[in-house]
Amino acid sequence: NLVNRVLVFAKNQCAGRVPQIGKLAPIDEEFLATVQRLIDQAAEAYGTFKVRRASHIFMELAQAGNVYFD
Repeated sequence: NLVNRVLVFAKNQCAGRVPQIGKLAPIDEEFLATVQRLIDQAAEAYGTFKVRRASHIFMELAQAGNVYFD
């Protein structure tokens, strides 16, 4: 489902092509910082055997990705 969503987005918003890498906008930088923070938190949770906490963090990561993508 995610692959289809990305392909439809690329078709509709980018003329069906992957855009050139350019300068990141502040919202992009903020998203990447959020992703890194959540990955670090998940790694810490797994490292201390807090699997439930890690799964919640991964759900939070997916939600952040959805918000960014929209």
